[in-house]
Amino acid sequence: MGDWNEYYFPQEVLEQADAVRNSMAELEGEIEKLAEKYRDVQKVYIVGSGDCYFISLAAAEAFRKLAGTEAYGYEAYDFFLEKPKTDGNTMVILFSSSGKSLYVLKSLEYVLENGGIAIGVTNHQDSPLGRDSSEVLLTTSIGVSRTFPTKTTTSALALMYQLAAVLADKRGTVDGKTAAHLKKE
Repeated sequence: MGDWNEYYFPQEVLEQADAVRNSMAELEGEIEKLAEKYRDVQKVYIVGSGDCYFISLAAAEAFRKLAGTEAYGYEAYDFFLEKPKTDGNTMVILFSSSGKSLYVLKSLEYVLENGGIAIGVTNHQDSPLGRDSSEVLLTTSIGVSRTFPTKTTTSALALMYQLAAVLADKRGTVDGKTAAHLKKE
């Protein structure tokens, strides 16, 4: 058995803190703009497959608790099959590290066809998710993943918590001191 550093997963774990810090710093302005622009959304759906689906569950809870908005996490295939109502008051956050996940893209198509707000979270701007979403949070500062996207998923979850906290601040569902603490945390 060789040195564990030659395996990608342990290296990804060690790189997570920097990836989170870098993506948060890089996208802070974008998060602020999204929260201001969409402060009045009535419903938030968070959609992804695999790890990105598990993020959606935790992120939905943050939107409910902090921003006081109705929010649900969905596995992309289920979202596409169920086709929950979307409109101009519905924000749908779609996660795909590659930006090419089939049912994330089918869900994106559905959201856009029905007038929903599609926020893509991806590592690749030139991917279908990066090109076709209403808005994009591009997580390029995370760097390349050579294993399942540990850095991407951890950073994406942190970004969703950040968006929920900033949205809460814009909506006034938490006081200014709490909002500042949550954003820093």
